[in-house]
Amino acid sequence: MDNGGRILPSVVRPYAAKTAGVPLRFEYEMNTGTFTYEWASPLHGDSKLPTTTNKSISDAPLKLHRPLLSRETEIFVPSQLTHGRNLVVQGLAQGDKYVYDERRQTLFVVTQNVDPGRVHKIIVSVDPLPRPMFFVNDIWTDFGGHIMSVGMLFFALLAYWVLMA
Repeated sequence: MDNGGRILPSVVRPYAAKTAGVPLRFEYEMNTGTFTYEWASPLHGDSKLPTTTNKSISDAPLKLHRPLLSRETEIFVPSQLTHGRNLVVQGLAQGDKYVYDERRQTLFVVTQNVDPGRVHKIIVSVDPLPRPMFFVNDIWTDFGGHIMSVGMLFFALLAYWVLMA
């Protein structure tokens, strides 16, 4: 069904659909198919742990008025990325469990330790790695030939000037 859509690999990507806590960070690298997800178990209304007073997007409020009803985090992982590959989940603490259901395209993560303020971080990758979608270039791949040409011309003129002087 997805054949022929060249842009789909950059648009169809993993995302956290349901989090048992407060999402803190999500990073995805489409060339390797690796993503990192970090979330925290919330502080309860009567919790004595300090909460953040900063009001910015990078400092999520960790205090909730009600306790969580579930310990399960659900992450959408497209089968386009995982089909024919093994899903590798790193960063789980002792007692944490995960299951990937390719038919539902969902990674289920259940954490054992839900102490208030506890930060959970997983790194998910696929094995074998997918074929890179694009080539990451730099100044040398873009302009290396031009830079070398100008440099050689400069040194040729410098050598001519030194020899003629």
